This record gives sequence, C-alpha cells and structure tokens, in this order.
Amino acid sequence: MQARELPREHQLPGFRYACSVYVGQSRKAIEVVSGAFAWDEDIVGAGLVPGRGTPSPNRAALNERLIRLWSSPQAAPKAAAAGGENTKVAIEDGKPVVTFPIPGVPGAIAKATLNAENQAEYVQTKLGNVVTEFIYEKYDDYNPPDDKVYGYFPGHIVEKRNGVTVLDLTITQTDVGNLYVAVPVPESVRTAR
Repeated sequence: MQARELPREHQLPGFRYACSVYVGQSRKAIEVVSGAFAWDEDIVGAGLVPGRGTPSPNRAALNERLIRLWSSPQAAPKAAAAGGENTKVAIEDGKPVVTFPIPGVPGAIAKATLNAENQAEYVQTKLGNVVTEFIYEKYDDYNPPDDKVYGYFPGHIVEKRNGVTVLDLTITQTDVGNLYVAVPVPESVRTAR
C-alpha cells in the first residue's frame, strides 16, 4: 500500500488524506475533513474550481476523521491544550499520559501515551462502544535530504478500530515544511443536506 498524508491545518481543524492501495486491483481514496464537514474527492481540491473534480459529502465519516485528526502526533497536543480543565496528565508505567476530549466530537475522549522525547507513541480514543487506537513509531525527519526541517514524523503508523487493524503505514517520505495550509470546503459540500 502506498499512502501519503497531505497537509493538516489546525486553526480550523482539517486534513486531506490521499491513499492508493494495490491488492490485485488499484483503489484510490481522497478523504477530507474541515471544521464540521467531511467529504471525499476524486481529485485533490475537487469542487473548489467550477468543473474541476467532484466532491462527495460524507457526513457519516465526520467523527471518524476528526478523531484521526486530533489523535495525530501533530494535533494531539493542540487538542489537549484546547481541553482546558478537562485535560488530565498522569504518569503510568513511568510514562507521561495525557487524557483529553476530542474537539468537535461530543463524548470522544483520547488518552495519549508519550515516549521519552514527549512524542505520542500510542493514542486510544473512545466514542461510545468504538475504541480507536493509533500506534506511532520510528520518529525521524523523512523530508528529502535537501529539505530537512527537523520536523519529526512517525515512520510507522498503525490504526485499529475495536482491535482490528484498519491502517498500517510505513512512511518513506514527508513534506512537512509547509506549516500553514488551508482546507477550504467546497460550496456543494457546505450546502449539502
């Protein structure tokens, strides 16, 4: 499986995630979330320019995508800070553990275990009877050799839902030099019923 995670923006929470899977046949998916909207795209930026691509509203995926966003190593600290007095810090088995509410997903609680470098190594999120786990390993600067920015990103990401692995990625290259990226919502998604 080849995957790439496109820019994330946390002022208005959002991400665009593009993934290509080759298992006998090719499957490509572009999943997007921005604020209170979730949609799928046939091409990156679908629907932002008239006649260019088709965005498909996907409200059913909103909570799942917000959980994935706010459980990521880059966004979890921001979500924990946004949790205010609802965020708790403890030491478990000698490691810092931060528990915080997931922004925009009422009732969702995340518990992040940090490694010796204070990077998320394990995040467990519960929403109702659904438990989503994220495992982050092998942090490094995976940017190209001529574009190192000391932006450490996990080289291995595993996502499990109720104990079943739904995502297992090995990262070979990142582009984390762009620190500000907007994820605009296409008008057809914004007005969908």
